[in-house]
Amino acid sequence: MDKNNEINDEDMDNNEDNNENEELDNEYNIEDEELDNKDAVEEAEDKDAKKKKRKKILILLLLLLLIAIVLFFLSKNEPKIDINIGTLDFGSEEIQRQLEINNGAKKSFFHFRPVALEFNIEVTEGQNWISVYPETGTVGELGERFLVTISRDKLTLGGSSGTIRVASNGGAKNIDVLATRENDAITILAPSITELAVGSDVTMKWKASIGVSDSVNILLCQNECVVKTIARRFQFRSDNHSTGSFKWVLDETLLPGGDKYTLRIEDAANDEIFDEVHPIEINYDLTEIHFKNVNAAHQAPCVVQYLFSLRDQYNHAVEIENTSRLNWNNLRIWENEKEIDYMESYPFLYPQDDFKMQIMLVLDFSVSMQQNANGIATMVKGAKSLIDSLKETHEIGVIEFHRPESEPSVVQRFITNKESAKMAIDKFISNEIYSDFSICWEAVYKGLEQFPEFPDPKVFRAMVFLSDGFDNSSTKQPVEILDIAQERNVHIYNIGVGDVHEEEVLKGLSADTGGTYVRAENICRLLERFNQIIKDLGGQYKLSYITPKKPNDGVFNVKFAINYNDVESDPPLMGNINSASIYGKTSSGHITFSSSTSKNNETEIFMWCEHAPRYVHEFRFQINTTKPYNISLTSKKDGGLCEGWSLSEEEDGWFRVSSPNPKDPKHHIPFGSFGTIFKITAKDVFPNEVFMQFKLDNSIYNLGQTFYGDDKSRANYDGNWTKSVMIGS
Repeated sequence: MDKNNEINDEDMDNNEDNNENEELDNEYNIEDEELDNKDAVEEAEDKDAKKKKRKKILILLLLLLLIAIVLFFLSKNEPKIDINIGTLDFGSEEIQRQLEINNGAKKSFFHFRPVALEFNIEVTEGQNWISVYPETGTVGELGERFLVTISRDKLTLGGSSGTIRVASNGGAKNIDVLATRENDAITILAPSITELAVGSDVTMKWKASIGVSDSVNILLCQNECVVKTIARRFQFRSDNHSTGSFKWVLDETLLPGGDKYTLRIEDAANDEIFDEVHPIEINYDLTEIHFKNVNAAHQAPCVVQYLFSLRDQYNHAVEIENTSRLNWNNLRIWENEKEIDYMESYPFLYPQDDFKMQIMLVLDFSVSMQQNANGIATMVKGAKSLIDSLKETHEIGVIEFHRPESEPSVVQRFITNKESAKMAIDKFISNEIYSDFSICWEAVYKGLEQFPEFPDPKVFRAMVFLSDGFDNSSTKQPVEILDIAQERNVHIYNIGVGDVHEEEVLKGLSADTGGTYVRAENICRLLERFNQIIKDLGGQYKLSYITPKKPNDGVFNVKFAINYNDVESDPPLMGNINSASIYGKTSSGHITFSSSTSKNNETEIFMWCEHAPRYVHEFRFQINTTKPYNISLTSKKDGGLCEGWSLSEEEDGWFRVSSPNPKDPKHHIPFGSFGTIFKITAKDVFPNEVFMQFKLDNSIYNLGQTFYGDDKSRANYDGNWTKSVMIGS
């Protein structure tokens, strides 16, 4: 039992153990089951969660898709106008500006290309100075350009403003347009130099504002008159940007005159728009020197003397600026092909200022001059300029003509008083005259008759007149004029005015008498041509030297050449001289007088020294007259030999002229020289009247020097020389 009990107990224990195990198994099973159930639940829950999540994602995707679809259909990517400028300022010079219109619509995921921007451009009404191109267009992805152009000639002076409106399917934008316009102007850029040369070319350049037309007139002016039209209506540009350019070759008609020139470029459509360069001085290169109008004026004692004109390659005067600067390298003299001894012979080259001249002016007051605007005034101004150019000792006369029924009249006979001559012209023009057809040839002939019938070779004579060559009223003809001019040794200088009818006749008269001819295409150029005549009249010279030849040397030949500015005279001056005809003591001086009287009986008398002995440093003379007078030394600029000397009055009408330093040889009158000593002015003296008895005291010279006139027989027993000075003789 115990064993059974033990067995039973063991069984019971086993059972208990089994039960415990079973219970444990059950517990485990329950736990496993619970775990399985839990896992199943969790798995189910997980599946459910996943289903929900997938559902949410699907819903979200569907929602996003719906949103995308909505956005796709709702988003149209509208075009938008984009111009990055609000004001367009052209300033004072620009005329075109380019602008760009862009489409401001942005690209998107759904729209890779923006909707096209369609635009239309309009200019505010009334702003016709603004234009655009193109006026319409379409802008896609790339911008579209348009051009804004302004017409500056339509701008108002100062400033102008307008508006461009750019309208489009992407909005609109206004652009303000501004531009300034200064006064229209032409600006000359070249030439910058003011010295031009005849025969050369000069390139003129200029710029013009937009308001200036495309054509200009290019003019050469003098004294506010057009003397040459270089170009008329010259089209210098085909756009609004180009500068103007013109090449001008200076011809020989522009040889230097008395006054400077002005170069003027003006708008051909408006002569108030212009620019000028001044003063323009016209020069030329001297390439030739010729002797013209050669007159032998040899005289005792032993003076070889020639008067002549120097002419250049254009047959105009060669003006030597300072003859005293010419040395023996410039002046060369040969006798019988052997060069002279210059130290002994004392050669002098005198300009025309120093010797006697007679100029007759013939002025045209006929209807052809009256009908020209300012014709008479310009002619008179030119005539007065010529008179003013003459020196104190030169004589001037004036003839006028105005109609066939009235004989040409002498406005002023030959006179040295220039103011009296100008007053005589003023007095004539102050009267009313009836102008009609021209009688030019009659007037010229009458003017030539005023010159001495037997000409003095030491006096240069010239006539200056102007004409158009048309004369159907004169009885005298050009051939008769030529004859009397050559007989009286008068050189004719004339100006062809306007449309010259017989220009070859006028040229022939000048050429055959040794004068010059110039052409004045219009009245404005007349003054400039007068200046050319004045220049040509100034090209007269006198050569003088003392020869050692004696009567037994017989006839000898002379050759003379001058070199000026490296140009040699060609051919040289040549002549033959009979030594016996001029031989004399060189210690004997030679004195002459010249005189003239105006209409109011005022007179001027000059005492000339035709030859000076050596070592002369004073003069002593007596003037015996009942007429009131004044006496003065002649200035150096007028050919005076004693400027700077003293003039003193002694008793009984005696005068003494003394050098500053009698002991200094440099103050002596140069040996063999020529010029004037003094001038006497007096009133109430009539032509052909003996004005004074003149006596020259030769006793003051202690080396044998003496002074005489042309007639030595008038010398007194003491060697003094007397002369009855007659007015106008």
